[in-house]
Amino acid sequence: MNVSRCRTLLALVIVALPLRADVVTIEADRDNTLYESPTGALSNGRGFYFFAGLTNNDERRRGLLHFDVASVLPAGAQVSSVQLELYTSKVQSVTPKNISVHRALGDWGQGNSAALGQEGAGGASAPGDATWLHRFYPDTFWTTVGGDFAAQASASLMISQTGPSVWSSTPRLVADVQQWVDAPTQNFGWLLLGEEDGGSSARRFDTREHLTASHHPRLTVTFEVPDCVPQDFLDLGSALAGTHGAPQLVGASCLEPGEALTLQLSNALENASFSIVAGASAIHAPLRMGVLVPAPTLLRFGFSTDASGAHSLVATWPAGVPSGFEIFVQHWIVDPLGPAGFAASNALRATTP
Repeated sequence: MNVSRCRTLLALVIVALPLRADVVTIEADRDNTLYESPTGALSNGRGFYFFAGLTNNDERRRGLLHFDVASVLPAGAQVSSVQLELYTSKVQSVTPKNISVHRALGDWGQGNSAALGQEGAGGASAPGDATWLHRFYPDTFWTTVGGDFAAQASASLMISQTGPSVWSSTPRLVADVQQWVDAPTQNFGWLLLGEEDGGSSARRFDTREHLTASHHPRLTVTFEVPDCVPQDFLDLGSALAGTHGAPQLVGASCLEPGEALTLQLSNALENASFSIVAGASAIHAPLRMGVLVPAPTLLRFGFSTDASGAHSLVATWPAGVPSGFEIFVQHWIVDPLGPAGFAASNALRATTP
């Protein structure tokens, strides 16, 4: 690695990762109905319909929906818009009734239960079903009967007639889906809640099992992704402790020419000057402290930690770097109170793809 290339690598610049916009439509992979029941005996895992609202007999129905967004959206996706579309196939009355969408707070199942006829009465619960009492019938329960869900709705829609029903994008819908992208294990889907304060309000929606494919629950997500997702550098260890112990260095980059490279130093002496040592190979210098020193080396001076002993650097990979190219980086910090008069961070290694 020549000196000019190293200087380019360590130049201070501000880099914005380019984004690519995309739209995807996802079908539900689970749906069910919570039928009000003191025993949890009712469900409808394999039915053609699910329900939300109050029946003519003043019995509550709550719908459950799940979309496996993490299997479709790429890692690092930034969600900008979300639209939920269901097909309303029956209404108890043409008076507009609110159906709100709430983030479910516990996982739940869809077993092999199947209701008969119009399916409003439910069928016998089967193993793995969600019920009024159970997340998974017969022995895993909701914390609260009727399902665990966020008190604040992510979206609401007044429905008065049959046909397509669309919940337009809201900040909370976007936040829900973004969480499911970033933390898939926290994706428990949504619970649909109808008006339950008296008066027939139930709405029937077609499930993913319905024979008409165009009626299946659909989630349309608009998102952006960076051209590349930063990868963490490999930590090689070997640091020399200073006043506050060993300074810690972490780095991340897309590892492609022209893309961002970030280095973040912490746990160093406050307001201390330091240099950056970089190289294209690594050797163990014969120093008694055993610090890993890159060689050939490039020293860049003129950096200082802040009042908390930290520093952040943003740089770019230079053009023309071949595949398999390695860079080793370490920070050396002036630390008069440290055992050696200076401290050294752990060393990092990055390799271009």
